Amino acid sequence: MATAALSRRLRVVLIDDEGAWHALQQGLIDSGLDVHTAASASDPAMLLDTVKPDAVLIATETGHDSPVLQQYLLAAARTVPVVVLAAAANETFIASTLSAGACDVFDHQVSASLLEARLASLAEAARMRAALAVQPWGRDGLTGLLDRQGFIEAAQVMAGALRGRLSQPLILMLLDIDRFKRINDALGAMAGDEMLLEMSGRLRRCLAGMPEAVLARTAGDEFAVLLPGVHRIEAARRVAEIVLHEVQQPMRCAGVECLVGASIGLAADEAGVMLDAGSIGSLLSRAARAAAAAKSGGGRSVQQAAPQPSPADLYRLSLESDLQGALARGEMVLHYQPIVDPLNRTVSRLEALARWQRLDALVYPGEFIPIAEETGVVFDIGEWAVGQALHQVRLWRDAGIEVPGVSVNIHPHHLERAHLTQAVVEALADSGLEAHSLQLEVTETGVMRDVEGCVASLNRFRDLGVRLALDDFGTGHSSLAWLARLPIDTLKIDRSFVDALDHSAPNQAVVKSIMALATSLGLSTVAEGVETTEQYDSLHSLGCDSMQGYLYARPMPADELAQWWQSFQSGVPVLPPTIANEPGPTEAGRRAGSAFLRL
Repeated sequence: MATAALSRRLRVVLIDDEGAWHALQQGLIDSGLDVHTAASASDPAMLLDTVKPDAVLIATETGHDSPVLQQYLLAAARTVPVVVLAAAANETFIASTLSAGACDVFDHQVSASLLEARLASLAEAARMRAALAVQPWGRDGLTGLLDRQGFIEAAQVMAGALRGRLSQPLILMLLDIDRFKRINDALGAMAGDEMLLEMSGRLRRCLAGMPEAVLARTAGDEFAVLLPGVHRIEAARRVAEIVLHEVQQPMRCAGVECLVGASIGLAADEAGVMLDAGSIGSLLSRAARAAAAAKSGGGRSVQQAAPQPSPADLYRLSLESDLQGALARGEMVLHYQPIVDPLNRTVSRLEALARWQRLDALVYPGEFIPIAEETGVVFDIGEWAVGQALHQVRLWRDAGIEVPGVSVNIHPHHLERAHLTQAVVEALADSGLEAHSLQLEVTETGVMRDVEGCVASLNRFRDLGVRLALDDFGTGHSSLAWLARLPIDTLKIDRSFVDALDHSAPNQAVVKSIMALATSLGLSTVAEGVETTEQYDSLHSLGCDSMQGYLYARPMPADELAQWWQSFQSGVPVLPPTIANEPGPTEAGRRAGSAFLRL
């Protein structure tokens, strides 16, 4: 939906009571602009409705205190950009005027050609912003702002439309609220929501004079802004400092006055390069790293991302670019790891784990899943994994290998999407398998971010007959009340507890408590990351239902799983197969990070 150049002459209203800007006015007319002059006493709303300008120029010497400026900003309501002309504009004047909502400030040194180019840019951005506002892109349910995926899509459109005319880099600003978790924990989730709503309102006001800006809430306490009208990092830093000053003013949450800070990261793309979803995701990542650096330095500051990408950044950029088409090129594969019932020596289920066969090497989830999350590809991978895993189970059963079922990890945000439910229904129908052949796994940490929403989503899958597992249990601090409400069948004990079983009595007590809790709730248990006979002995003595880990088998491709299955069923001792490029236990554990990273 690229916006073409304005089809008619740019129409501008100039408010200049003293005629001090007559020479500039004539220069704009000579440049082809349609300039309408008006007195400051004119009714702004009536004038805007009658002339229908693309921009308004206001001559003032008082900055944000100008009643004329305030009246036009109110009447324009962000649909028409307002630019201030001042005989002399120092940094204080500029900052106060921009914070009031003006789009830009120029002094007598500005040329007509430069001003004309800026007005054209602002007018086109305003048109595009109006068009973007009605697009059915993803929106954050609390603030009404774009969500992460909606931001990426909107940024692509904005960047694509402006790139043909602008040779300057595009700059992205990312704001992370300091101390949000502490306040949220102390005052409760409703107070946290109040803070996020107030923060989104303050950001909207700060950006009121920048109709080209694209604003989104990209994570829990994270907001992103694309600044296509700001082409120098120094100017972006000034905008960030204005934003920082505004958002750090005291606010009331749950009736308590709260002082919050913010950390801001800035990142710029390479001038002249077309932005796609991958590179926008990279911009977000670079800005997030800069914000994290600002926060680690004490917060309440602005940090700029490194202008030149490091070798690691270049590698990540290449991953981002290639990942966009990995599914279409058939590069995604599933490896399968058995989940074993040690008492009956049977396979309870297989877990499907995604691998990316990129060129001649496997790329592991710890590298590509975070990128997939940032670009939205993670949703496509999840739906593909469900279909592919069920198809493979059907192939095994047709070949006489009676695999009981398969487990697939799902990103918590994926539960919110109706596409996943439809994908599960279609995959079950295509495979002809019973619904209980499929188990969906979601991490405890992910569920705890939005328990109410996850309960509703999980119930949809429970109604289909699909089994459900809570992965990495013990890491998400879930309450017993919520756990009892979750429609799950299995608790998967996080490998961090299993790793410490050999030398930690408290961890043995934790695992024993989890077993007892699962039994009382009628849930089965799976211990993850079982690698030693000592761990096996401890878990067996504690009554663990099933175990998963390198003690039994590494994750392996479908054909090798078939060979392993036959050996295991025949009772022959099975050593974990050595798979090319498959990391060993220590490295695998380091890369895993979370259950979904092992998708």
